[in-house]
Amino acid sequence: MKNIGELAYYLTVFAISILVVRCLVYWGMSLLRHERKAHSREGIWFSRIVRLFTVLSITASPLVLGWSIELLIIWLLIVLLAVITITDYYYMLIPDKALLLFGLLILGLRVFFPLGYWWEGIVGAVIGFIITYLIALISRGGLGGGDIKLMTVIGLVIGWQGVFLTLGMASFFGAVRMVIGFIRGEFKEKNPQIAFGPFIALSAVVYIFGSKLFTIMISNL
Repeated sequence: MKNIGELAYYLTVFAISILVVRCLVYWGMSLLRHERKAHSREGIWFSRIVRLFTVLSITASPLVLGWSIELLIIWLLIVLLAVITITDYYYMLIPDKALLLFGLLILGLRVFFPLGYWWEGIVGAVIGFIITYLIALISRGGLGGGDIKLMTVIGLVIGWQGVFLTLGMASFFGAVRMVIGFIRGEFKEKNPQIAFGPFIALSAVVYIFGSKLFTIMISNL
């Protein structure tokens, strides 16, 4: 009976997540409605896959993280990552309003309900900003302002250690995408531009779940 109740509970979370993610993704897209771009069949499927991945991540996160304030913070971040992944894919833009809204919510939770020392999230945000800002300067536009602000918000959640690992994974995923693009002949320019936000988002999710699962495995040894 207990298992049936738990299954029903997670199915409810799954169903609610579908509605919430769908609404917030459309809200994020509406922030950039001035950007006119036709949505290809590939883009539509990409959006669907991102929404499905987001819903599954939200549903599975209580199993990995447990029920706590941390879970609410992770949920907020996961939804934000879904929004910016789709907007960056379509428009090569990350809406400032989305970053500001979710960033303030996450900051408030981190300050008033600290997971460790109250300043850890602040340090993570500062490190995330400084590193991505320096990368943008050195690469002369390799990263946009949206990527810098996104990494600042992510740093609030995962701390400074997570910032380094997340950027490392994002760079690797981005490099793989560039190689595939050149092999397939997708890029005609010498210095093609790709949306880096989706790779940052994917790497952040991998880090969050991967680090928790690694901790659980080590504790059970």
